[in-house]
Formats: sequence, structure tokens, C-alpha cells
Amino acid sequence: MNLKHVLAVCTATMLIVGCSASDADSFPAADPKEASPSEVAEITARAVERACALHCGDVKIRVRDEIVTATTPTGAGRPMPDDVRNAVVEGLEQARFITEEQELSLFRDGLLDDPRMAIVYIGPLTNLGNNVVAVDIGVVTNRLGTLFETHLFEWDGNDWIRVFASETGITVTTSVS
Repeated sequence: MNLKHVLAVCTATMLIVGCSASDADSFPAADPKEASPSEVAEITARAVERACALHCGDVKIRVRDEIVTATTPTGAGRPMPDDVRNAVVEGLEQARFITEEQELSLFRDGLLDDPRMAIVYIGPLTNLGNNVVAVDIGVVTNRLGTLFETHLFEWDGNDWIRVFASETGITVTTSVS
């Protein structure tokens, strides 16, 4: 498998989050809460920390410096906002941001050149309504391959709380579901 195939697999496996109309009808009425830019940064950093705690272990963490989605063409990601970058580094001091060019140089024969490294991809924060937001986080390691997952957060009136889909009634699907 060559590098183009690895990157295509990485991009194709980004998660798409959806909520059916029947799920939305079951939520109690509430004033919708939009995440502020500082809250977006905090939520994203918490999702990255959680994904790295689960999948990275004690490795060097490299974070792509762009916001990417499943449909983002190579080289077309949105620049990482400074507040998100700062929040991620504050939560994971060992994280280093890399460009797409630097990322490409880390692969050899479809695998990371350094087996003690993880590359993290951050998707945009998506407002799912009813005070629930989601952010997709991808982690690539030689040991686990490519893993992407959706992290959900719900506004409880005071803070954004990490929740699971089963607690919110939101259906999280992948592009192949």
C-alpha cells in the first residue's frame, strides 16, 4: 500500500455525524446553546486528549495543522485556529503541529517511519442541535492503524459535558453505515 492509498483511507474513514428527525423529537425543549470560540477550543482539546489517552499511549504525538473532514481534498483543509492549537498544546504538552508536507515525510511504505509516533487529525466542531456538539478525531499509529471516532459534548447549563450517543438519542454514523 503506497502513501496515497494510506492518505485516501485516512480521509475516507473520517466520521460523518447524523441525527434523525425522530431522535430530535425526543429531546426536551431548551434554549439552544452555541459553543463560543473559546468553548470550541476547549471541547476540541478535550476530544483530542481523550482520543490520545485511548489510542496513542506513550508515543510522540503529531497533530495536523488543518481542520479536515472526509471530503477535504488534499491540501484544502481549513487552517487550525490559534485558540484550538493553543488549547491542544496546553492539554497535551508533547503534541507538535505539523504541515501536510511534514506529514507526508513521516510515512514509508504505507506505515509511519517511526513506530513510536501517532498522527492526530481534527475535524470541525459540528452543532447537532439540542445543546449537543460533536468533533471527529482521527488517530493513525502503526500498532492500531487508522481510527476515527466522534466525541459528543452536551451543554448541561453550566459546562460542556462529554456524553455518549446513547445518552443523547443522537445517532452517530460513518460514511459506510
